[in-house]
Amino acid sequence: ITAAGGSVAGVLGVPLGNALGQAFGWRVAFGTLAAVAVLVVLLVVLLLPAVAPSRALPRTSSTRNHSTPSAIGGILLVCAIILLVVIGQTTYGTYSVVWLSDVASIPSASIPAFLFGTGLAAFVAVSGIGRIADRSPNTALLLGIALAAVLSALFPLSAAWGVGPLVIAALLQAMAFAVVPILLQTRMMRITPPQQRSTAAALQTTAFNVAIGGGAVVGALVVGEWGLEALPWVAALLTGAGLILLLLTPPSRSSDPASDPHPSSSPMEVPDVP
Repeated sequence: ITAAGGSVAGVLGVPLGNALGQAFGWRVAFGTLAAVAVLVVLLVVLLLPAVAPSRALPRTSSTRNHSTPSAIGGILLVCAIILLVVIGQTTYGTYSVVWLSDVASIPSASIPAFLFGTGLAAFVAVSGIGRIADRSPNTALLLGIALAAVLSALFPLSAAWGVGPLVIAALLQAMAFAVVPILLQTRMMRITPPQQRSTAAALQTTAFNVAIGGGAVVGALVVGEWGLEALPWVAALLTGAGLILLLLTPPSRSSDPASDPHPSSSPMEVPDVP
């Protein structure tokens, strides 16, 4: 549910920012972003309820038994998958507008509508993934990453076939990749003991942010070395490497609240405070 907010932002913000930049210049687009950020700060202060800090768990023998190297190893493996997949996708995504205009020959005036369509497709996928992920979390993650890799590799071919095939590939790719971050975060919470979830959440957030910035850097190097045409291929290659690493890791355990020895310790559960 919370991830749907990011998808709505993609549906509206990406095409709107591109349209503002085309109509009034990039300074207006960035100025609008700054104004919206100030508005969000005010809304947070005025509307969001206060929350109490979570209570620390007592250091009993049962909690110490969960702090094992295997748990940390699993956390780091998920972080490595995040790095590979997200760096791969942002390698292309950061420069997608340039690729669409210069390689796929999409008219600049049509790019905001193209981005709106892919953002809407991503929102639809995010809205429907919850129940599927609850029933088959491992299969859903494998299929999401696999489809993102395959469809990224199809971008150059579909662009050569025409605008119609490219639009179809882009819509499906947006749907596949939109659910991957959610499924990776879910996997992280499933494999992590309750008392280590704060550490896991911090590491996965770091991995996502490093990957987003790293994808822009890798994309710039790819463009400088091989040109814009290579971006989808590199995106598919890195995403495929993340898929291989996922296949080599054991499947996540079922998330059953009844089996949680310390259900109140999860950072995902915050007590209501008047």
